[in-house]
Amino acid sequence: WGSCLIKDETIVLNNDLIYAPKACIDYVVLHELIHFIEKDHNSHFYNLMYLLMPDWEQRKKYLDEEMIVNI
Repeated sequence: WGSCLIKDETIVLNNDLIYAPKACIDYVVLHELIHFIEKDHNSHFYNLMYLLMPDWEQRKKYLDEEMIVNI
């Protein structure tokens, strides 16, 4: 749903997010912003996700299950 281009200091978002609930867009943006702090999906990355957005897994699940079906 998004990409973080660290070298270019740029975040790219999938255009289909326009159809997603704001909460899901917030999740994708936060996910990509955390990549500026932690490049990999490691324990530090996920600790930051849980700290800043405790319900991120539900938001991701909606994107992965509901949005994929409805696009």
